[in-house]
Amino acid sequence: MRKYYAVVLTMTLFLPVVAYAQDWSDGWSLLGQASDKSLTYGKTSSIKDYLPDSDHPFRVREAWFGFDYSNLKEDHLWKSLALIRYDCANGRYFLVSSFDYSADGAVTHSEHHTDDRAKKYLPAAPGSVIAGLMTQVCAYQFRGQSSSLGEPLLGAE
Repeated sequence: MRKYYAVVLTMTLFLPVVAYAQDWSDGWSLLGQASDKSLTYGKTSSIKDYLPDSDHPFRVREAWFGFDYSNLKEDHLWKSLALIRYDCANGRYFLVSSFDYSADGAVTHSEHHTDDRAKKYLPAAPGSVIAGLMTQVCAYQFRGQSSSLGEPLLGAE
C-alpha cells in the first residue's frame, strides 16, 4: 500500500513539469488578477488535506497554484507553478515545489523542499498573495476523511 502512495506523491510532485504544455483551462480556476496584470490560478483537484503527525502537530492543506506573467513586459519569466502547504490554524505556509518557465516553455528555475517539519513553516503576511491563497485553500470543503501526511486524501470534490 505504501508503494502506491509513493507513486502518487511522485506523480503529483512532477506533474506541473508535464502540465506546462496545457493551457489554464485544464482544471485551473482563475483566482485573481494583480495590479501588474499577472494572473493567479488554482487547481481544485490538487487540494489535499493531512492530519497531524509527529512532524506536524497541526492539520496541513496543500494545493498547486499557477502564476501567469505573460501580460507583463518582462520576457524572462512567463509562468510559474507552485505547490504550497498551509498550516491553516496558525496562518503559516511552506513552499514544497516551484517551477518557473520562460515564454518558450523552458524551465528557468525549479526547487523542491522535502523537510517540511513544523519549524520550517513561515507566517503568511496579511494582505499578501500567499495569505489570499491560504484563505481559499483553508476554506475548501472535502468529501470524506483526512489522512496522515504520508497518505493524502484523494478524490477531492
